[in-house]
Formats: sequence, C-alpha cells, structure tokens
Amino acid sequence: CLGGNARTALFSTYSVLNGSDSESKNKLIVSEDGKVFYHDVRGLLWINPETAKLEIFIPITGISSGDGGSISSATLRNVQAISLTATNELLIWDHDRIRKVNLENLTISTLFGGGAQADPSGIVSANSISLSTGFHRISGSLITLPNGDVLFTSPVNSFKHRRYRAIDQQIVPMTTAGIGYTGNASGDWSMGYSTNTPYDLGIVYNTTSSEISFMAQGILVPQIGDSQTKHARINPASGSDSSPYTAEAPHNLPFTVSNLITGQDGKLYFIDRFKRSLRRYNPADNTSTLLLGTGSATDGMCANGTIATSCSSEIDTLFISKIGQIYFTDRGAIRTINESNQVITLFGQYYAEGNSSDARLARFGNITDLNFGKTLPGTKKISVLDTTADRYREFDINGNINSL
Repeated sequence: CLGGNARTALFSTYSVLNGSDSESKNKLIVSEDGKVFYHDVRGLLWINPETAKLEIFIPITGISSGDGGSISSATLRNVQAISLTATNELLIWDHDRIRKVNLENLTISTLFGGGAQADPSGIVSANSISLSTGFHRISGSLITLPNGDVLFTSPVNSFKHRRYRAIDQQIVPMTTAGIGYTGNASGDWSMGYSTNTPYDLGIVYNTTSSEISFMAQGILVPQIGDSQTKHARINPASGSDSSPYTAEAPHNLPFTVSNLITGQDGKLYFIDRFKRSLRRYNPADNTSTLLLGTGSATDGMCANGTIATSCSSEIDTLFISKIGQIYFTDRGAIRTINESNQVITLFGQYYAEGNSSDARLARFGNITDLNFGKTLPGTKKISVLDTTADRYREFDINGNINSL
C-alpha cells in the first residue's frame, strides 16, 4: 500500500510477523502537529500530511548519511526504534546512534552515538558510545524527558540503562540491581542471565522539572511451563553514575505485562501479556486504571464508536502524547480514543477486511496456505488460509471473497 491512501493501508504488525503475544515498543509516533510515523518491515514510514498517502520517510540503505542536511538526501542504516522529544523532534535509533529530525524544516542530525564503546563503564561523551547491540522491541527502553535527556538501554537485554544528559552532552550510567520483585521479596534478580532475563525500564516523571518519581525494572522470571514477567520497584534516589539504582519495598506491583510504556505525559502505562488491555499505573496507591480493551479476544475489530473499555483490542504498539492522547495499532489499523472515550480508526484497515466484496480489494494478515480448485470438483475457486485472521476464505478469479 505504499504510495496509496493511508486510510486504506495495512500497517504491518510485529506480532503477526514474529508470532509474538507481546506488544512492540517505539514503533508508532504522532507528533504535536499531527504527523504520523510508523516503523515496520517496509522501513520508516510516514503519512504525508500534504497528500494523506503512506510513504517511506527516509530510505534504509545500510548506510547512515545526510547529517546536517534535508531528509530528502539522507539515508538510514538500520532503524531499531523511534521516539519523540518534548520539543516535537523525531528520534530514530539508527543502528549504532540516535538521530534527530527537526519536524519543522525536516533536517536531520546525530544526537548521540556512533562511537566505538558498546559498553562503557562510566560517563562518556555523547559521540563515544555505540548503540550497535540494538534495541529489543519488547525489552528495550527509549524514553525522552522534557529537559532533553534521553533514557535508553544499552547493551541490549541488560540492566544497563543509560541517560543522555542534554545539558553537557554526556552519557551517564543508570544501572539497576537488587533484591525483591513482585511475588518474591527475597529474589535476587541482579545476576541477570544466570537466573533471570533483563526486561525494560518504566518511569514516572514530572513534566515540568523532568524529575523521576517512580521507577520499575522488568525481569523475565523462568518458571516451569511458561516464564513470567515480574517487576521490581526501584528507588529513583538510590543510584548515581557510579552505583546502581536498587530495588525497594513494597515489592508487589500491579503489572501483569510483557513490557512498560512511559507516555509523553510523564505517566506509566502497561499492556497485558496478550495485548488485550491497556492500563495506567497509579503510583500514589499502587493500583491501575483500565483505559482500553476487555482482556479477551474476539473475531475482528470493534466498531468505530465503541466505548474503549468495551472494545476488544489487539494492541500491537502504542504512543501516548503530552496531553495523554492514546494512539495504538489494532489488527492493521491505527486507532485512537476520542473525547467521548470511544475508539475510532484514523488510518488503515483490519487485516481481514473485505468479506463478501471484490477479492481484489481484500486484506490478509498472514497467508499460510493457498489452494486452487480444491473446494468443489470442477470449480475454479481459490481458497486461502489466513492464520492471523483465523479463517479460511474463498474467491473466484475477478469475483467476490467470502469466509468459509
């Protein structure tokens, strides 16, 4: 659908491609002036505000180039994640560096990274670190603060978080460690891979001062049959650039999730493991508030106008704006929640769109089997198994498509 109308496009979801039951982080951005950016297997996309068409924003060529100039002459090496600054600039994790796009004049530069040190032990200059170990779409962290600082996890899959300090362009360690997490007050999770897999960092911050008031560290705890993501409460005042930020009581947190999402509004959100509900954490009383989803799956997307907490959703990626506006992808479409708490579709279509209509206009999530003329002897119908939409569909050449 590249080059076509974004309202009829299909936004590729990572859960379909990877068979994952977890939300993918830092794939969707909606800027303050309404520009929509999306990262999927086709590259870094945007909806051109002048044409409403889905287009490549900056091409991926295997080379990072064009710093100091227009995006029209820039290229990307390998996009890992995207984010938005408090001053409405697009951040792109491009292989070993974080690049910044001014969304007013569409110029690009490198904010930090591109150096030789993949795992520096202390404070280093912004251009000394390399982010080449990558960003994990589930366990990675890329969080911007109002003062221009950026929090990120590097190396990938570690408890080694770092902070780009805008005031002096330095990279400062923010390692987490400790004892105690949800359901296990004496569990030592700081040994990492020997016992537990490091997951992402979630924070709550003041949107004026950028002060962090709450931190949580995700830990994938091995269990017989099925591992579970647990979380440790971290004391945001306990660490420094030379000592880790440590766990503190009370240890139990209301997160039953695969990952945490910090919004541009400074609040902490989380999605349940199977992407069926979105909640906001309330640090004052250690509770959560349901915002979207029912916690169960249904066939197809809920209709536009459905109350958010009654809308069965599959939240593949998420973005929360400064004013707390929720944007998310749901089965191939980009949707939001309006002022009446109703879910509406902004762009895209359901990945099984087009039943009982012209087959040439239909959408598919994941075709895993295709047969010609096998449903009835002597017929020339094509049958398709779409495992993402959980259905067989059938159509005549130049005819309509129907679910079997």
